[in-house]
Amino acid sequence: MSASLIKIQKRTKASLALILALFLVFTSFSTLFVARAHATGQLSSASVQISDPRPGIGGSSLLYNVKFTTASTATLKCVKVQFTTTAAGSTEPTGMVTTSAAKGTITGMTNGSWTLYNTNDGAPQAEFSTGESISASTAVTIPINTLTNPTSASTFYAQITTYNTLTTHTCSGVVDTITVAWATTTGIYTSVTVDPTLTFAVNLVGSAQTVNSDTTTVASTATTIPFGTVAGNAVGIAAHDLVVTTNAAGGYTVYASYSAALTDGAAHAIADAAGTNNAPATFGASTTTSAFGYTTASTTLSGSAGTGAGQASRFASTKYAAFTTAGLEVARATSAVNSDTTRVGYKVAISNTQAPGTYTTTVGLVATPTY
Repeated sequence: MSASLIKIQKRTKASLALILALFLVFTSFSTLFVARAHATGQLSSASVQISDPRPGIGGSSLLYNVKFTTASTATLKCVKVQFTTTAAGSTEPTGMVTTSAAKGTITGMTNGSWTLYNTNDGAPQAEFSTGESISASTAVTIPINTLTNPTSASTFYAQITTYNTLTTHTCSGVVDTITVAWATTTGIYTSVTVDPTLTFAVNLVGSAQTVNSDTTTVASTATTIPFGTVAGNAVGIAAHDLVVTTNAAGGYTVYASYSAALTDGAAHAIADAAGTNNAPATFGASTTTSAFGYTTASTTLSGSAGTGAGQASRFASTKYAAFTTAGLEVARATSAVNSDTTRVGYKVAISNTQAPGTYTTTVGLVATPTY
């Protein structure tokens, strides 16, 4: 082999070595550059929580809570949530509608700075054109409502991605990303029956207690109004607390009546009070006039005198009404109540000329709910 050929081979080998070295350096640099250009963080603690998982359900009450924790510190301008049928796909679930989606109150980012862009069906995105600096490990919740669920019961996916660039609703510059699964289900049919309820108690009131500015002179029992002996030109006053619990939507009314006027069985009777249920009056007994009547502390009675708080003056200030054999309302509520309590009072006055004897009657109290 000639000396010239040997030199050429040496040069060729040297050139090949240089080319190989440059190739390796270029390849390593290119690989490093590509890795850096496409490096993204992995969102954590990510989920899509649905308020109603039934297929085809939609409207303002349907809420998707999109939650995640950031992996990187970055200035975010876009958070896209793309709903898909597969984890790596781009096909929107059949029947799902997001073009009417609205933003709830975002946490973890400044809520007032972010808007929701919903034009791309199946891929709503929160946007902030100026951007917001978000630290790594920030827990973010983006509520999205007024959507429509897919029409089938199945497992679907949400590709949640944060971006640092936004140009006319186009997000770019991926910062962090993750794909989570979520599902629609037909739900479990649940039923419950609530029976109508009513409890009514007539509770005793002791002596020296107040009832509409009068003071009781005797203690009642749950089943009696024991005035005892009342002297001429004197009065007896007793009271009961009426306690009602009912789930009736229209509330209840308690009606009071008596079987007849107070009589002694020998044709002697004690007269009724002068007032009426709709127009009670100051008790009108005197040394020459006996009377028996009732009062109530209810502030919600109906009737021509009106309803509501103004009823406080209807029976107040020692005003009484005459019993009748027909029911007259003494307590009332217009909605369901629990342990609603009304105090009613009874008053008897004996004149100096009232015939001696034991006078009796039966007072009836009936609670009627309105369903």
